[in-house]
Amino acid sequence: MMHTVTHESPELRFVWRGMDPPGKNKRGRIIAADSMSARASLRREGVIVTGLEMLGAAPPPKASAADITLLTRQLASLLRAGLPLAGALELIAGSTARGGLTRIVRALARDITRGVPFSAGLAQHPHAFGALYRQLVSVGEVSGALPAVLARLADDRERAASQRAKLRAALAYPVMVLLLSLAITAGLLIGVVPIFKTIFDGFGAALPAPTRFVLALSDGVVRFRAPFAAACACATIVA
Repeated sequence: MMHTVTHESPELRFVWRGMDPPGKNKRGRIIAADSMSARASLRREGVIVTGLEMLGAAPPPKASAADITLLTRQLASLLRAGLPLAGALELIAGSTARGGLTRIVRALARDITRGVPFSAGLAQHPHAFGALYRQLVSVGEVSGALPAVLARLADDRERAASQRAKLRAALAYPVMVLLLSLAITAGLLIGVVPIFKTIFDGFGAALPAPTRFVLALSDGVVRFRAPFAAACACATIVA
């Protein structure tokens, strides 16, 4: 059976004014599906809304790979505990402080409430949920094993993240040694080789090719030392 997914309207940005329970004036911004949802969210936070103005469409929500892994693990645990899918998503959305992830989870909960399959709801966020993730979730939905599939996905994602962290740690030392070697070489080319160049110029004799190459390299580094230093600094930051 084919499911037709109706794309939701983009979420909207609002600026609001209001008062907290002690009566202190507050103002801020909020992202919600519509003005009613924005007011309801603010009421849940104890804000008495006195003004609400729409600013326009909100940018698409973003979530990191670690956020998606955490969501997958939490959702698997809640479903195994017997919670319905929409309720589990609402519970996760209410307990996370990550703005982009919260928006994604609330959108998924709205889709489930409207009768949209979970895998189809995930397809509305392709940057957060890859094709393989969505396909496995679809299999879990059809087979009735969604909690087990989500738990397996969380295991695989956590294992992959751990392997990436170990790889970065293993590469950190040789990269730092390489950068240190480049820095020492640059220091010699800038500070030491020009002194020898002055001495060699005083001899007035023809220099061998390797020596001429080193002197030319030194001239180039001295001439472009600012871009060279910037490149080394960027490489250090990236490493």
